[in-house]
Amino acid sequence: MPESRRLLIAYTRRFDAEIKKAGARTALYMVWPSYARRGDFAGVSQSYAAAANDVKALLLPAGDAWRAAWATDAGLPLYGSDGFHPSPMGTYLAALVIYEQIFASPPPAVPVPATAQPVADLLRRAAHETVVALTSR
Repeated sequence: MPESRRLLIAYTRRFDAEIKKAGARTALYMVWPSYARRGDFAGVSQSYAAAANDVKALLLPAGDAWRAAWATDAGLPLYGSDGFHPSPMGTYLAALVIYEQIFASPPPAVPVPATAQPVADLLRRAAHETVVALTSR
């Protein structure tokens, strides 16, 4: 929503000033719209990208990684039961993105049951491709 974007940019500027005073760099954790508003993914992505660009913040594009994962398997349960917060799988995907963006390399592999390995591999690829796409812009 336009008003939400304006507020995100304004508050990012406000916090960025304090963050820079402390000698750090702002990082913005791009989230996702609620399940009921899942058609708003592009707008959420654009809002977070605009806010990050405005202050030269590090963008952590978790919401974009959700879309990348769904492009391979639309049935992945990334939302939690409330249709807003992430499921454990959605949390894992967001964590992969955050790690790779902060450390500029994919995270070490986490042991998972053999039956879960294909999904874990899919999530790792989605996170990596999302970060690579963002950094190559």
